[in-house]
Amino acid sequence: MDAKQSEELRKERTKLIRDTVAFNKTNRVPHVSMFQLWQVLDYGCKLSEAMRDYDLMEKVVRTHQERYNFDLLVNTGVRNPFNVYEAIGCKSYQIDDEKESINHQDIFYCEHDELEELAADYWKFIWEKGMPKKYPFWGGDFDLDILQKAIDERNRYFAFAGHMSTVLREEYGHPTYCRPLMPPAIAVENAFSYVRGIKGLGIDMRRDPEKLEAFIETYNQMNYYPQLEALKSVPDGQDPEVCMDMATTFLCQNIMNTKQWDKYYWPYLKPILDLMEEKGWSYSIFPEGTILRFKDYFADYKKGTLAFMLEMDDCFEFRKELPNCAIMGGMDSVILGSGTKEDCVDLVKRLCDEIARDGGFILTQSKIGTFRADGKRENLEAVCDFIQNYRM
Repeated sequence: MDAKQSEELRKERTKLIRDTVAFNKTNRVPHVSMFQLWQVLDYGCKLSEAMRDYDLMEKVVRTHQERYNFDLLVNTGVRNPFNVYEAIGCKSYQIDDEKESINHQDIFYCEHDELEELAADYWKFIWEKGMPKKYPFWGGDFDLDILQKAIDERNRYFAFAGHMSTVLREEYGHPTYCRPLMPPAIAVENAFSYVRGIKGLGIDMRRDPEKLEAFIETYNQMNYYPQLEALKSVPDGQDPEVCMDMATTFLCQNIMNTKQWDKYYWPYLKPILDLMEEKGWSYSIFPEGTILRFKDYFADYKKGTLAFMLEMDDCFEFRKELPNCAIMGGMDSVILGSGTKEDCVDLVKRLCDEIARDGGFILTQSKIGTFRADGKRENLEAVCDFIQNYRM
């Protein structure tokens, strides 16, 4: 398509998603791709090839969009910055072409008994103890050429990310997912993903939690509080050029009980959500795993504020329990990967008829499409054909 057609399509798709999240009446349901590594397998090359070759990854993404014509791609080929990690000697990414999988090892920066030391001087600890645990070459008189190589590779990665955004916007009418705004960082998410790891955070919340609390306060002073204040200064009102005003991912709620959520998560999440509602913004939340057991915390926000990208929670139950929140999800990856075309279309029609009639529903996969079994091409083609032509 030419530049004018692409721009018109981008605006149409952006408005469609905006209206859907706001529960405004639309004539069709938006369709969003949550496929990640599955794109590579569907294209027909090895994971190790696509991860290392930006030109090949561009072909993968182009083919994915041309073949299925999604309204939005969550992954534009930039989710795994493998080349950057490899350049700096990090071994946390493990590619297995035979099993068609990529694993990411749970490497953390500090031990439980080191949390107070981390809290006392965060950056000193990271430089002297944290980095050597993650990068074998770190420490002493290490080779600065390794760092320069990693910086150069990071710059190539950022250039590729920007290039893909331009290609998709100008050639395929691809909208921008959200503003370039980072939500205030919640400390336990950082502890879960980087500082302590999955097992470590579970231990911290149960053994000497004062050590974890010391880290949280240091992290909040460095990041959360100034980021929240900075966000308050951004003008109110939605940005019509993007689909959502901000986006985030939840992870560590999966290992928390309600008391731990109340202590470590909700006191910092609530001010963000309150600010989103006050500013009239929409907030896309991807709670990897499940979130429905915490439903009561989100029940009072007005429609148009929250959009949950569901993974393990049932869309029909979620709509019943949280009718004020928009849903992204519904296309069961098991059915998409092992069912028939008729099974897939029947499910999508039910989702449209029972959930999407009054707005607030965007069709996407129930899992990040990672493995070959997460979808069959013929099934996905049938789903795309149906959802793009079904009118409500």
